[in-house]
Amino acid sequence: MSGADIAAEVAAAIAEAGAEIGDGTPNVVSLIRPGTQTGPDYAPTFGPPTAHALTVIEDIERVRDRDGTLIGQSIRTLLVSTDAEFAPTKADAIWFGMPSDWTDDQVKHQIIEVRPLAPGGTVLLWEIDLAT
Repeated sequence: MSGADIAAEVAAAIAEAGAEIGDGTPNVVSLIRPGTQTGPDYAPTFGPPTAHALTVIEDIERVRDRDGTLIGQSIRTLLVSTDAEFAPTKADAIWFGMPSDWTDDQVKHQIIEVRPLAPGGTVLLWEIDLAT
């Protein structure tokens, strides 16, 4: 079985798990990609941002006593299938809704970390940590 076959199975499992815990459809969020930069670096012009669908499973982990403090912290992590058009980056943002419903004035969540799970060189899924 190739890495691509395993990645396809993982993508199907993420979609199935999202459907089982939700309303019967896979859990889809929007990855908001910044517009393309044109013009010189000292006076750049940016095109409009674009929204792209990602199939995800969401997890919220509560961390206590992190870094030696008594302040609790929550880490919101998305497990993202590899069926997206491109790899997510920290320059992107996440909006919890369908790409067709997104407008530029919607509240977006900042991506603070993107970790690929690629044990054999093929990315099977991405883990995305969001700012809370």
